[in-house]
Amino acid sequence: MAAGLHPVLLAVPGTARALPPRERVRFLSRLAREAVRRSAARGGFRLAELAKDGRGAPRPAGGLFWSLAHKPEWVAGVVAPHPVGIDLETVADRPAGLFARIARPREWALLAGEAPQVAFARLWTAKEAVLKASGRGLAGLADCLLVGREGPERLLLEHAGRGWAVAQRLLKAAVAAVTVEEAPADWRIESDAGGEGEPGGRLDTKDGEG
Repeated sequence: MAAGLHPVLLAVPGTARALPPRERVRFLSRLAREAVRRSAARGGFRLAELAKDGRGAPRPAGGLFWSLAHKPEWVAGVVAPHPVGIDLETVADRPAGLFARIARPREWALLAGEAPQVAFARLWTAKEAVLKASGRGLAGLADCLLVGREGPERLLLEHAGRGWAVAQRLLKAAVAAVTVEEAPADWRIESDAGGEGEPGGRLDTKDGEG
């Protein structure tokens, strides 16, 4: 069994982006589950099933926990022997009022200097990943707070009476985030062709630098 956490990110083929809305959602769901299976294989885990509970949350199986996410251009999946959450968010302009709804001024101050679009995607994915791992979902958003950062690709949060660490990667026009325990995240990013691709850049994107 390979030590560490092994999140997998798969680029969505261009042909899938042209599918009708319902077919596209089904395709993205299947591809995200494939990312989960690839994460399990990388970690040496045998994941028997990918079932969800009555709330639509991933149901642990055989002592293994899993999480997935999908956006129009990327899907993500991860498997771990402990509660885990993974999330994706597109880097795009957001209404000013939305910033105030998801975080407090002191939280945004920890991401000062970054482009607002990137800061939003970073904070949103970090909180979503933690809320997935805790099982609370968006109902716990008010209790999920950014409290620090360790370098350009790791954020620290507090939620449900404990601390959480979140590892992140900047993709092309998106941010990925996954909760981590002691072991670091060993990301695998795969292109349309199925080979390992390059991330979109560093997470410490500053205002005016693209």
